[in-house]
Amino acid sequence: MTFEKVPSEREIEIYFSKGIFFAEEKRHKEALEIYQEADRRLKNLLYLKDTTIRSRISFNLAKSLTNLEQYEKSINTCHFPIKECLQNDDFYLLGDLNYQIGFNYELQKECQKAIIFYEKAFFIFTMQGSPFIQIVTDKIKNL
Repeated sequence: MTFEKVPSEREIEIYFSKGIFFAEEKRHKEALEIYQEADRRLKNLLYLKDTTIRSRISFNLAKSLTNLEQYEKSINTCHFPIKECLQNDDFYLLGDLNYQIGFNYELQKECQKAIIFYEKAFFIFTMQGSPFIQIVTDKIKNL
């Protein structure tokens, strides 16, 4: 997709969805490129109707980086939307972002750091009544 003008939020969301399809097909490098472009374009928008779009792009970008074994970049990608979620009292994807950081630390064999972020994810998932509580509990037990 080429953007000849500043794209609308909706156009960015449609473009971002293309990255999700690539990720589902295990075409992580292509997904990463789309997420990065969507993120760059999103920064040009002054106002967002859907405040979750930035978190969703960042989360999927981080997952692609993890799949490409770029663990530190993935961790760094998660930190900004976590801060933004907390500042805006928006818990959408907050548990997932903390889980993703923990997962990256686990893959790097940094178990103590992984546990810290898994515990944060567990707390948030518990508050939300999320079905991921058991997954996080198992991760913590196995570290």
